[in-house]
Amino acid sequence: MQAFTLKTMPLNNYSYSHASYFLKNPTKPSNQMSFKGEVYEAAFYECKVEASGNDNASESCNLIAKGPYAPKVNKFVGTGFFCDPKGSVIYNSNKISLAEFDCLEISNDALFFYECTLTQKPESLRILEKEALRKISLLKKLFPSRSIVCTVVSDNEITLRRFSRLKEFKTLIFPFPTVDLFDLARNSQQKAKAPSPNMRSPNSINNLVSKFDYHREVVQLSLLLNKNSLFSIEKNIRDSNGVFERLYWGAIPAADYIPCNKKINSDHVIVSVNFSKINAPALRYYFFDKNNGSPYEVGNPPKKLSRFKNSRSELIALKTKLSARPLEDLRKLEGEICEWHNRALQQASH
Repeated sequence: MQAFTLKTMPLNNYSYSHASYFLKNPTKPSNQMSFKGEVYEAAFYECKVEASGNDNASESCNLIAKGPYAPKVNKFVGTGFFCDPKGSVIYNSNKISLAEFDCLEISNDALFFYECTLTQKPESLRILEKEALRKISLLKKLFPSRSIVCTVVSDNEITLRRFSRLKEFKTLIFPFPTVDLFDLARNSQQKAKAPSPNMRSPNSINNLVSKFDYHREVVQLSLLLNKNSLFSIEKNIRDSNGVFERLYWGAIPAADYIPCNKKINSDHVIVSVNFSKINAPALRYYFFDKNNGSPYEVGNPPKKLSRFKNSRSELIALKTKLSARPLEDLRKLEGEICEWHNRALQQASH
């Protein structure tokens, strides 16, 4: 892919969340990299737009509209693909945002998504890999009859080296565009543009998606965990690659749970197993307040879960379904978590 200039690539038609931070303190590395990352993503997408409008473009492969190309008929959906007001392509399930995509393409037998990044930091690349694997697992659930292809896009070989060794990924070099970042940050404003011929709206692919109910899956797996050991759901958790970050083990009497003298205005505490670190699951504790009925995370003081928290809707879906368990069972769970962790350490050492 060739390098583009602002004259031929309308990057000022995009909305950049980090433009104001960049202008406020352009020498701050995080401000500069965040803004450049947004510009880079927009530049790559513009390149894909141009390619989709070429005479040689495959009619069987459609670019999913986003940014200034998001159609006016685009609608927010509780479950499905849509564009948010800033033009980002989002997938929701039960009004829970499960994924955002830099660039999506779909054909009769495959779905392609692209992850654009400029970073060379190992920790940031590790997080990108983890997030991309989660998206791959999610898309396999949504499009089981299509192959899922993830391509990591960067302007340098150092970034791509990590992914070129992994069978789940393809890599692509795309140069950073020649632009005046200050001019772009000052003058960019999202403006509607006509879509290219081989472009379709995010809403339009929802009729191709297989049924997937995030709440239902979380409830089913949590009820399985509620009646069995931690290892009964291990394969489901590992195969999901982070789609299910939390499951709920059960409830114990609040009178039996008195860590650090934390005050809990509830008869029961709900125990959750958090898998954000897959080789070291951690316990989290929640309760529904007697006075207002709202879910809280146990803390000092307890923290009320906002309506934007996925854990809030998960807890509400499971509120009447989880059975109470004695404190002895919680001690067994703690032992299973230690065993899970130790086994992962042993496997890593071989």
